[in-house]
Amino acid sequence: MWGSSVLHQIREHVRHIRHLWQRYLDQLQHYSAAAGQSVAVVLCAGCMTVMAMVLPQRAVLASAQDGACRADAVAPIQPSTVLQHFDGPAKPWLSGHRGIDLAASDQAAIVAPTAGVISFAGTVAHKQVVSLKTKYGTMTFEPAVTAYQVGHSLTRGSTLGHVEGHSDHCDHHCLHWGIKLDQRQYRDPETLLEKQQVRLKPWE
Repeated sequence: MWGSSVLHQIREHVRHIRHLWQRYLDQLQHYSAAAGQSVAVVLCAGCMTVMAMVLPQRAVLASAQDGACRADAVAPIQPSTVLQHFDGPAKPWLSGHRGIDLAASDQAAIVAPTAGVISFAGTVAHKQVVSLKTKYGTMTFEPAVTAYQVGHSLTRGSTLGHVEGHSDHCDHHCLHWGIKLDQRQYRDPETLLEKQQVRLKPWE
């Protein structure tokens, strides 16, 4: 546990940072007012960044609406409920859960989490599997089937296929979604789903 003196020092540091930040914003407001512009502070909570932009307010709003801080992907099942989270092994050869399981009924629609190209569609060890090659890695879905051929391009949120069959992860009640970076490394799909919030604080 931290002592009271350490907590006091932390509070003082936070107070000092807030004071400096407020002075910075006051200066921005002063100079932008002289130039006939407005200041908007954009807080992208998911990106963990803070941007202060001296721009016409309309331009800042347009930038935010363009989704500069939106999540990198959407869940393949809508709406989504995670039944089992990612649990990557400490070593590539050890057991673990190299993906997440989303609640889904048989025949439930699957959408492409992000833009990509169908790289595989077929049976693996008696399981129906569909793979989508994306800039974030090769995404695999099981049990899943698709009407598209290998090489077909999909956009973010477009229909990829549907849940059908069984797998080692679940049987007629969920979809397993994994992201393979290379032969040994996997990525937690939930890191692509982190919500990004954009808040605007304008000064006229």
